[in-house]
Amino acid sequence: MTSVERVEAAMQLQKADRVPVWIRIIGGLGRVTGVKYGELLQNGELAAKCALETQELFGDDFLYAFLDTLVESDGFGQRTIFLENEAGYADKENFMIQSPDDYSRLQLFDVATAKRCKDLIKMAEIMVSERSKDVPVIAIVQEPLVTLGNMRGIEKLLVDCLRYPEAVRQGVDIVTDLIIDLSHALIGAGVKYMLLCHDYGNRRMLSEELFLKIEKDGLARWHKAVKATGTRIVIHSCGPTPYVDATFTIGEFDCFQLCYLPTGCTNWSEFKNKYGNRICIMGHLVPSEAARMTPKELKRECKNNIEELGPGGGYILAPGCEFPGNASMLNYKALVDSAEEYGRYR
Repeated sequence: MTSVERVEAAMQLQKADRVPVWIRIIGGLGRVTGVKYGELLQNGELAAKCALETQELFGDDFLYAFLDTLVESDGFGQRTIFLENEAGYADKENFMIQSPDDYSRLQLFDVATAKRCKDLIKMAEIMVSERSKDVPVIAIVQEPLVTLGNMRGIEKLLVDCLRYPEAVRQGVDIVTDLIIDLSHALIGAGVKYMLLCHDYGNRRMLSEELFLKIEKDGLARWHKAVKATGTRIVIHSCGPTPYVDATFTIGEFDCFQLCYLPTGCTNWSEFKNKYGNRICIMGHLVPSEAARMTPKELKRECKNNIEELGPGGGYILAPGCEFPGNASMLNYKALVDSAEEYGRYR
């Protein structure tokens, strides 16, 4: 089977020839190809080239259209500071949002002309053109609170969510319009899977009640807009106690990528029994732990993941978030080899 066929079978909760696998790396692309990380983050064509070469080398089942979590905030005008061989960050000395009143003053921009959005779209276009007949392209947009956090600072944003929730919701509405525009542009480029990060949709960041109060309406609009195009939706939450049940109240989606169990489940087999007939499950390797393992240890962990979540289909072996860029490349290979060795369906 091609990766396109294999992934689509999993999304339909069916068995393929084997369990699909996704390495999910961006920081590691430069190490694989010899390109400086900060350089590829600022050049969509170069990033696409690195991603294509990496996927061809390791043979996982996705091409990954992603630069970093700062693409959207950069478009709004928040300065991004790039580093040579590490992830960039928003300029903490010059946050755009200085007070709760500033959320409503954000101005929408054209994703076709904003530099970093344009780079992301170009990255997707190249990957679709080069290899999408065999390998599906998955692209990521950030939930609105991630982008607002880049422009306000996470601590101040969390305080605002408690003290000035209506002001934050105005910012959420504006950013939602933006990620709908960006998603439509990526889908227009040929992307078949859109991943939305629920980085605030877990107990480490916000209570479930507050998460839904702040973001539900905006996220529901995004779900509806993307689903109207026929595109599949993957939700990602890498924090502890992700709000899986709450996500079903927001809108339709096809897959959930996670590291940790939600409330109501004591083990992964129970999670599979509870959710495996409703959505495809992706994960649940904890990236920081997987990066510290030897290839042999990682393969043993992957085997356990497959045995817990693979039966009956509807499972994709993957880390629950980005595989660290400084991890051994032998572990990238071990992840893909595990799907081949332990993930074959009879």
